[in-house]
Amino acid sequence: MSFVKNAVLALLLVVAGSSCAASEVRPDHDDADLHAIAQVGGRVAWAVGDRGAAWFTRDSGQTWSAVPLPGQVACRSVCFLTDRVGWIAGMDERPGRTGGVLLATRDGGALWKTIPAPVRNVHHVRFFDLQHGLLVGQGDRRYPSGVVETRDGGKSWSPLAGPLSDDWRAAAFATDGHGVVAGGSLRTGTVSEAAVLNNDASLRTRKAWWGAAIGGQRSAWLVGDAAAVLFRPSNRSAWRTPETPLPVGLANTTTFRAVTASGQQAWACGSPGSTVWYTPDGGLHWERQATGQTLPLYAISISSGGQGLAVGALGVILRTNDAGRHWKTVRGHGRRLAMLTIHVTPATLPLGVIARDSAESGYRSAGFLLSASPSEWRDADRSVRALGGQGVETDWRLGLDQPELSRNAEQLEQRWRIEAEGPVDDMLVDRLVGLFRTWRPSVVIIDAGDEGDHAAKMVRQAVVRAIRYSADPTRWAVPAALTGLTPWAPRRLFERTEMSGAVAVRVGPGTVMRRHGETVGAVVHRSRLSMAWPREPLWSGDRLKRTLGSGRPLGDSACQGLGLVAGSGARRYLAPESAETGRDGDIATRRGRALSAWIQLAESRSRPFSALLGELPTLLRGMDQRRVGWCLLNLAERFRDAGDLPLAESLLAELLDRCPGHEASASASRQLLGVTVSRERRWQRLKRTGRRSSVSAPVNNSPAHGAQSGQGVAIATRASESPLRIGTKVDLRSEATKGEIARAVQLAKGLKRYSATLFDEAETQLTLAALFRSRESTQLADRFYRQLATRPGPWQDIAAQEVWLAVRNGTPPKRSVVCRASRGRPNLDGVLADPCWEQASEMRLKSSQRLSIDGAAGFALVSCDDRFLYLGARMERAAASSPTPVTTRSFDSDHTGFDRLTIFLDTDRDYQLGYELTIDERGQVSERCGRDPAWNPRCHVAIDSDDAAWRLEIAIPWTELAVGRPAPGSCWGLRLVRTIPAVGWQGWGGVADSQGAPSVGAGLMMFAGRRR
Repeated sequence: MSFVKNAVLALLLVVAGSSCAASEVRPDHDDADLHAIAQVGGRVAWAVGDRGAAWFTRDSGQTWSAVPLPGQVACRSVCFLTDRVGWIAGMDERPGRTGGVLLATRDGGALWKTIPAPVRNVHHVRFFDLQHGLLVGQGDRRYPSGVVETRDGGKSWSPLAGPLSDDWRAAAFATDGHGVVAGGSLRTGTVSEAAVLNNDASLRTRKAWWGAAIGGQRSAWLVGDAAAVLFRPSNRSAWRTPETPLPVGLANTTTFRAVTASGQQAWACGSPGSTVWYTPDGGLHWERQATGQTLPLYAISISSGGQGLAVGALGVILRTNDAGRHWKTVRGHGRRLAMLTIHVTPATLPLGVIARDSAESGYRSAGFLLSASPSEWRDADRSVRALGGQGVETDWRLGLDQPELSRNAEQLEQRWRIEAEGPVDDMLVDRLVGLFRTWRPSVVIIDAGDEGDHAAKMVRQAVVRAIRYSADPTRWAVPAALTGLTPWAPRRLFERTEMSGAVAVRVGPGTVMRRHGETVGAVVHRSRLSMAWPREPLWSGDRLKRTLGSGRPLGDSACQGLGLVAGSGARRYLAPESAETGRDGDIATRRGRALSAWIQLAESRSRPFSALLGELPTLLRGMDQRRVGWCLLNLAERFRDAGDLPLAESLLAELLDRCPGHEASASASRQLLGVTVSRERRWQRLKRTGRRSSVSAPVNNSPAHGAQSGQGVAIATRASESPLRIGTKVDLRSEATKGEIARAVQLAKGLKRYSATLFDEAETQLTLAALFRSRESTQLADRFYRQLATRPGPWQDIAAQEVWLAVRNGTPPKRSVVCRASRGRPNLDGVLADPCWEQASEMRLKSSQRLSIDGAAGFALVSCDDRFLYLGARMERAAASSPTPVTTRSFDSDHTGFDRLTIFLDTDRDYQLGYELTIDERGQVSERCGRDPAWNPRCHVAIDSDDAAWRLEIAIPWTELAVGRPAPGSCWGLRLVRTIPAVGWQGWGGVADSQGAPSVGAGLMMFAGRRR
């Protein structure tokens, strides 16, 4: 009976899928990029990709039917044991979610069961039977190797042993469970006996492996950037390049994204998708197979009988019956991009234009980045897909690893010339011509850049040349012969500019998307919700000025006016706008105008916050709860980035109160938890509850002998404070502290309920440990630290130093320093010749392993007395220069282009939020408290400099940081980061972030009494 029931379900699925017209398939599913394919027998195959797109065939790929999948999944891998039993793996793309997802079916896809995957960024799934399977994704502190195994069909998972690996992008397994994994930085690993053995862990490169395959007798293949190919013969452990290399010049034009193997045969494909490279004999000989189309191919599968399929960008599907000698496009023929955006970094992507033209109007678009870290690329790729685009590609050749490198023309040219192995302009032009001929866009958008952005200038010059060369059949002859790409001429070139004035296209946060019934700002902010927090910079609008092209673009569209009709190659089909959709658009327009007026009132500070918040319910009336939540989050992030944190936090609290269980609740809870637990933020809030008066006056002194700055000061300060009380007995500060701790506990419970993944992240766990310490629950806090100290990752050493601090036995952590009390106050002149510095321990500033800096050594010192915390530092110059110290200082200065030192003080050791003061070589200062720029402490700074080095001394009153001087035995977190423009970073106390800056975590600053 069950057999009959399952057969009926499968038959219904086939009939329903076969009768599904193109117009009945969701438009953004129809052209979603396809990333994986699985052949089952001779006739059945599955192809899966972005936006939950899943297609299957029962006639060897001649016709395809769409299959609806539950949830919102970016599918990356598919595995079928039979035509009925299979799994699809990918990433949860619901706003604010970052986990992996595994879908399982036992009836050929009629019904699917959703199984949460334990790892993020899942790229591969392989099951060997109904119970035993493997997932490959991003390693973290729970599953360091990134490879997890199940023996019960996905009910439970266990990690395979191995070092931390957070950037696997390809994997392949033999039927006995042995396999290979590979990914970013050209790292490879061998999976064997329930363990992952990594190779090449020390490589420092931006190249990556993208495809892997197992051939006959457990031989293996890897392919990746720069047309790289590695082959591992049968029963060998060492990889080698094929005996016969691929044609010279292919490395500059091709990125291999996929490989399949059968016996000694192998096929490799990628971008451009115009050719497949085939070897019949393990790499001794190579043949070029033309596909007849240009779009990138992301997966390929060819059976031993010669039947094959390849899938890729814009939903394209190709098939072959003769092992690739002839390919035919069966889905997506003639598709191309309407718009291609090219940028140096993700920060300038025109997200609003993409939302307006792709999500709202159906124009096909994609992004290309010249320089991005793996995490930046993933965030940008996901955001662009959420806005209706095809995602983002990134290049491996050029980097901006040094701070502000793009603003130093000489250093930038020198660095990029080395990485390009020749003239940068020629390399960029060749790469861009390949992009244009591959994607065939009508519109190209680039960065205008400001006067000092030399990287944007170089890209602009290269794009203008590449547009000419791309259209010229006499140019780019050798690459064209290798790739088969034919000339193409983009019709418009826009530059995204931050300058005000006349522009051709303008898309702002209040621009209305009528089909969605929302503003562009709400849609863009929703797309960024899953990005690494804090999400900076905030998107505030796009302005495009036209440099080249024809046709008249409308005011909020870059693609209109070119005759690209819906359903054409460059534009997806759009359902006719209904009367209901029109009404929703009109309502959204009126609501957007009202909210814009409300925002202007809030930014002008002409109305109290309480009155403005009281008007919100009226403005949000008539919106469903989901849109109310997104609107509140959008407003909160806008005011947060504008520096108006109290209003932003009030809006986040309003979101949690009005929209419990909303998709943005986890993000709101996490942000509010951090600022509520933070002792620094709490102290600044509590300071406002008391009546405080102070008088401070600098007394000029002559600088010590040899000083050049003349900035010596001694400080005379008188202050008084009276606590604010309710009645005559209760201190409001004490009550407020208790109330905030109780609020933090509720936020933590809510975060665990909304998102167990975010709750379990190390950053959240450290915040919770600080919360438990504030409640005097030290045992609970220590338990968090002990757990974190056993799990690999950037926070492991931070947790280990907290474990040591709980018992203080043995050698202190390397990143620790004693701050001793001084009997005499230093004369602030920048010379560092006072007695307090002589007894202070040096903190040597070190460069990261990724980016060593020759010379330019630096060190810092700390000391204190009953009134002030003192810090001194000396930094050797990386280049001969000596900026004139300023005579007047202002708050929140711009340090761009200047050598500078950032001091991070963490009074509660949550290692997330704290006080940040940055002092540059001129003596200019900027200040933040927990990302709040409104914190402007009365600190005293002195700078002394010469051609060889610059020195600083700073005195910070204790009352700007805490209730008073910490008692002997107390401990704060301390991190120092020196930023040398166009050179690199040095630091003490922190570990490197994704860019290489030592800005994660902090060391220990332990307070001692005076020496006798």
